[in-house]
Amino acid sequence: MPIQVKYVGDGHRLSTKEAGLVRKTLEQIRRTGPLTRNRVLDHARDQKSPLHRYFNWNDASEAEKRRLEVAGRLINAVEMIVRYTPQAKPKRIKAYVSISTPNKGRESVPMFQAMSQAQYRQQILQQAFNELAAFQRRYANYQELSQVFDAAEKAKRKLKIKIAA
Repeated sequence: MPIQVKYVGDGHRLSTKEAGLVRKTLEQIRRTGPLTRNRVLDHARDQKSPLHRYFNWNDASEAEKRRLEVAGRLINAVEMIVRYTPQAKPKRIKAYVSISTPNKGRESVPMFQAMSQAQYRQQILQQAFNELAAFQRRYANYQELSQVFDAAEKAKRKLKIKIAA
């Protein structure tokens, strides 16, 4: 049984209809090269692009750096509702994940693609555990979270994850 996927907005910036259009446009960009904020911005410069309306093109009030932030937020705003089995509860997840690629800096790839490629999956898990370690340092004094931290340590050992200092 294939995984069921529905693309939705994040509830803040995009409606479900808008998320579908943004996702379709992001996929068109991705088919011709890496999905990066720069490429999203270049595509959005065209007034006919469905992404154009999400940007402020008045240079007096909005610099290139700000537009790149908007491009990044658009990539992050597309989510999926997945149901791994017909009986499973639907889960809301990000459609794209940011990864480091050789010679390309950072690139966003579809979550399922990243999780199916060993080097990207390891990178995502490493980042997740680094963030979890920072959370653990911040809240180490709260006994109520000790079971969460114990479970994280067990998973980290099982996956042989090394935490950055």
